[in-house]
Amino acid sequence: MFKNFTNTARALKEKTDIGGLFDATKNFSSSKYEASKTEANAVWKKHGVTVERVVVEGLLSIAEEKLRDEKMIEGVLIKLYETLPLPVRFVFSRDLFVAFTSKHRETLLLKVQDARTGKALNSTVSKLDDASKGSNI
Repeated sequence: MFKNFTNTARALKEKTDIGGLFDATKNFSSSKYEASKTEANAVWKKHGVTVERVVVEGLLSIAEEKLRDEKMIEGVLIKLYETLPLPVRFVFSRDLFVAFTSKHRETLLLKVQDARTGKALNSTVSKLDDASKGSNI
């Protein structure tokens, strides 16, 4: 009885080459993974500056102390995801976008502070220009 079972198992093993299928599947998935990485890098090169601008401008409207709250920032990033260029949203999922921006949070917060400082300086210069235009010295 066991001999018949063993012979049947050997015959099935010979008929189905699982090792070959496994290697083919592994190679296929590896090539698709590499292709998607290349596509993601190309999309990021093309739209990375826009994504960063959208995130920084979106975070500018949040109070300074709220920028330290991770849950608050995550909620804002989820909303900002919808404003990203369509090709970016096709390639990067919402979760990947939130994870990426959270990972680079400190850099983005520094850019937010720089943007706030720049706006404050531009506002001051604009007021000084307006004041000097109005005065007859």
